Amino acid sequence: EFAVKCTKQGGVLMKIDLQYTGWKRSRGVAVDTRRNHILLTQTLGDKGNLQGEVHVFRPNGAYLRNIGPQQGMKFPRYITVDGEGNIHVSDWSSHSIYVYNGD
Repeated sequence: EFAVKCTKQGGVLMKIDLQYTGWKRSRGVAVDTRRNHILLTQTLGDKGNLQGEVHVFRPNGAYLRNIGPQQGMKFPRYITVDGEGNIHVSDWSSHSIYVYNGD
C-alpha cells in the first residue's frame, strides 16, 4: 500500500510506502498546512484486536511520528485539521471523533 503525491497534471512527484494492513478503503488523508505535514490514517490488527492510528509525514515523505494508538481508536476513517492545527479523526468503530493537538 502507498500514497502518491502528484502534480496538478497528474505526474507522480513522490510515493510514500505504507504498511499493508489488509483493511481496504480504510485510509483517510489530510494536509496540515500550518505545519506542512501529510496525515494518513491506518487500522492494524484483526477484527478482535483493532488499533487505529494517524501517521504524520513531511512533504518529502519522511516519517515523523504516529498519533492515536494509545487512545483506543480502532477504525479511523476521515481526518481533517482545523484552523488552530487540531487534528480531528472519525472512528467508524466507536462512532466517535478523536481530537488531537497537532503539536
